[in-house]
Amino acid sequence: MKQVFLSYHDIHTDCIKLAKLIKKKYKPQKLILISRGGLIPGSIIANYLGIQDIDVIALKTYADRKKNSDIKIFKRIKSETLKTKLFKLFNEDLRRHDVHTKEYDNFFLDFNYKLSVNFFLEHNWKTDVSEVDQIEILKYRFNNKFYKSDEFFGNLIESRKNIKAYLNELNELKLKYSDLKSLCLDEIRT
Repeated sequence: MKQVFLSYHDIHTDCIKLAKLIKKKYKPQKLILISRGGLIPGSIIANYLGIQDIDVIALKTYADRKKNSDIKIFKRIKSETLKTKLFKLFNEDLRRHDVHTKEYDNFFLDFNYKLSVNFFLEHNWKTDVSEVDQIEILKYRFNNKFYKSDEFFGNLIESRKNIKAYLNELNELKLKYSDLKSLCLDEIRT
């Protein structure tokens, strides 16, 4: 089976196109999201259509259909509070990804480019995101003038600000996930 990898932008764009088609022909009051890949697209569509009544079902399948051709529904989320909080978290995460990640990426790409140019960096970038060391500095030439410049100092301050903001967002997410933990445990027990 040939696999196709889509970027977040591809998925978001396709989901909005689908939501527009749905909106033209239907007025759905409820959406059923299927885990194993359907949560993010479903959240984008639900958000676009303004649907808040959502069910989530979990499926277990195999990539190789010869092993098992059955699709089994394992569990629906019964708790309205849990569904609401999960949906809200998904939508917040989508917005966070769409806005902040682009801001961080744009800043750090520009900053890395300036470092490369001004310090004459020669480096290797790894494309496998699972690798620990994503970049290997092969050699560089120290640029004292750029190092002492206001531009470099300003970029360091901006980097620190962006990293702090990102860490704060991660801490907020940690609190939200902790809050959801007891609701999820209650759901599992029922």
